[in-house]
Amino acid sequence: MTRTLSQKITFTIALLCYLAAAGCAVGAFTYAGVGEDSGIMKASLAATAFFFFTVGVVLHVIGNAKLKGLLQFHH
Repeated sequence: MTRTLSQKITFTIALLCYLAAAGCAVGAFTYAGVGEDSGIMKASLAATAFFFFTVGVVLHVIGNAKLKGLLQFHH
């Protein structure tokens, strides 16, 4: 399957989003803050990890989509 340049860029960004999601998830589980703000920080990191993961899924699908011949014009 051949990908367009924009699909290659999109797929690369998807991989970076997966990496960012993994980093935020690790940060959420290893954060050892003190005080009442530690729960807020962990929840924020977990939400950010979820966001990056879902963006990565969407961009991954777009980057792997077969676009050639998707639109056909009938006269």
